[in-house]
Amino acid sequence: MHTFEYFRPGDSAAAVKSAALAHTAQQGADVRFVAGGTTLLDLMKLNVETPTRLIDINRLPLDKIESTADGGLKIGATVRNSDLAHHPRS
Repeated sequence: MHTFEYFRPGDSAAAVKSAALAHTAQQGADVRFVAGGTTLLDLMKLNVETPTRLIDINRLPLDKIESTADGGLKIGATVRNSDLAHHPRS
């Protein structure tokens, strides 16, 4: 595994600002988000992914499922798959 910087932002704006440092969002990007359920760490151990900065968003308030005005759903970045699967509108 390569050396990387770990960052836990205090709010969503800080997470976005930190992510804006990335040169690309594709596989092989130098900045990646970490949240529950990700396989990123496994891929890093295998040197498939080699980001230089990880942004941990687990503690940010991004775990809500909300209805939108057009009848859709807004799904937060840290919503658990099981919560989404059991949501009345999904």
